[in-house]
Amino acid sequence: YAIPMAESALTLDGDLGEWSDLPFIVDQPGQIFHNVPAWKGLHDGAFRFGVTRDDAYVYVAVRATDNEPCFDGWKYWEDFVMVTVDARASSADDPKVGVFSIITGPEISPEQGAEFEFGDKPDGVRAASKPAADGFTAEVAIPVDYLNAHQGGDWAQVRLNVGVSDFDKGDARDGVTILYWRPEWRGPFAYAEAGVFRKE
Repeated sequence: YAIPMAESALTLDGDLGEWSDLPFIVDQPGQIFHNVPAWKGLHDGAFRFGVTRDDAYVYVAVRATDNEPCFDGWKYWEDFVMVTVDARASSADDPKVGVFSIITGPEISPEQGAEFEFGDKPDGVRAASKPAADGFTAEVAIPVDYLNAHQGGDWAQVRLNVGVSDFDKGDARDGVTILYWRPEWRGPFAYAEAGVFRKE
C-alpha cells in the first residue's frame, strides 16, 4: 500500500477532523484474538483506519465503532487500539530488532499500555485517543528517524498492523476480544508481507 503525504499539518490529539479519508475498513477481521465468540459481527464492533506521513512522522488514525463502549477497565479489560510496527528493511532482517507495538485508548495510561506492549518502543512515538458516543478514535505517530535508523538511510517502507479491542462487560469471564486487520504477527496465521506500506 502507498503512504500519501499529509494534505495539512496534523495535531496528534485523537481528533480526526484533519483526516480526509480512512480507507481501510475492517468489518471482517483478519483474525479475532482470543475470545472469538464474543464478537457478534459488524454491529458489535468494527473499525476503519488511515495512514499518512510528513517529513517527521508516519501517522496512523483509527475510528472504532462499538455498540458498548467500555473504558477505564482493569488492566487491558477495556476498549483500545494496538498498532504494531515493523521498521525493518525486509522480513529477512532480525525480527527481534525494529518491531514493536503501542497501545492507546481513551482511558489507557502509558504505564498500563506498556504492560502489554512488546518490543523496544522508540523514543518519540506518540499516541492520543478520545471517546465517542458510538466508540472512540485514536492516532499514533511513528518517528521517521526510527525508520531511517533501521533501514540504513532514507526509509522506503514500514509494515503495520492495527487491532482494536472490543471489550463488552458481559463477556468478561471469557476475556477480551481483539479484532485485527491482519493476523497477529506472533501467531500461527501470520504471513511475512501482510501490511507493508511504502512511500507513495
